[in-house]
Amino acid sequence: MDRRSGKNWLTDQSEMGSDVYLMIGDKFCFGPSPAAGFEYIDQRSERQPDGSAELRIHFALRPEKLELTLLYRCFDNSPFLDQWCRLENKSEKPSAAVERFDPFFLAVEAGPGEQQLYLHWLNGIRDHGYQRGVGEDLQPFPPYRLRKEPLRAGSQIQLNSSAPDERRGRKEMGSTNYFTWFALEDADQPGGLTGGLQWEGAWVLNFDHWSAHQIHIYGGVNKCSHLLDPGGVLESPRVFYGPIMEAWTTACATFITTCAVTSCLLTPTTVFRGFITTRGSLICGESRIRC
Repeated sequence: MDRRSGKNWLTDQSEMGSDVYLMIGDKFCFGPSPAAGFEYIDQRSERQPDGSAELRIHFALRPEKLELTLLYRCFDNSPFLDQWCRLENKSEKPSAAVERFDPFFLAVEAGPGEQQLYLHWLNGIRDHGYQRGVGEDLQPFPPYRLRKEPLRAGSQIQLNSSAPDERRGRKEMGSTNYFTWFALEDADQPGGLTGGLQWEGAWVLNFDHWSAHQIHIYGGVNKCSHLLDPGGVLESPRVFYGPIMEAWTTACATFITTCAVTSCLLTPTTVFRGFITTRGSLICGESRIRC
């Protein structure tokens, strides 16, 4: 809920699940639901030394003898939420392969009738060409271009770190193909919902509008497989998200500039800093946004 505008971005009842997406062996878990074998244990909140408040919710996945912890962190007077998850093997044998442990799964209201939501994202270095010079993959969209596309019903947009056809073994990072940042814009009012994944490796973010009434946002580490030894712990990267109320182009520029200056919101801050220092502006359509 954005208290300034009164808009509730998240649905009261998700059609698929919420909070986390797990793939363990042949089991797919859209949230820690009893139907997937999860059992609620307890929860507790604590004030942290940095002034933030942290909430931990514990679940047991009984058949696999795994313990799932959902963690949320927030600061006073900030609309943003920091979220991640942790898996621990409580059994006496190795776990099945953990191939997805996405730290968040959001169900966003798609809006009534023809109301349109737009997805904003930022192209990465995109150096997939010969000798991998920055910006060699220029067509059809060059590096660092601020993109905008409608999230139409019955469609999906996926952002990831993969180079086209994974050419020449390009290492996947938080800024290889796209940046790990996104924003949703409501066409009928200013501001929107924005967030990012704090991870400097292979990643993926999905924006599914298969449902007529909801848009599902989820993602995390990509191309992984973990076998947890007895007592082993696997912790996901953190994701943050929250509402913004500024004029849209100003909000995008302010957000990315803040990432570079404060070095506290995203992991690939050096990439943001280098980009802003050397380029000095964002490319948005045919215009440039000064940072």
